[in-house]
Amino acid sequence: MMKIAAFATGLFAAGVLFQAAASAQQARVYKYCLEQGSPGSFPLMTCYYETMEQCIASKTGPADRCFINPQWTGRR
Repeated sequence: MMKIAAFATGLFAAGVLFQAAASAQQARVYKYCLEQGSPGSFPLMTCYYETMEQCIASKTGPADRCFINPQWTGRR
């Protein structure tokens, strides 16, 4: 029973740490976004790229496009 309680406590702590890291990641505004999806479909947009090259390397299809994040307020 002690092993189960210790495991559950460890699992909970790992979840809390993961959530804190995810929240910190969300707070950062990256310069570039990638919009993925074919025309007429609901696009998936991710804004996790520091450089245009990183964004371009993440493209998976011909309709994907990279652009400057509208929320980014740094130097253009």
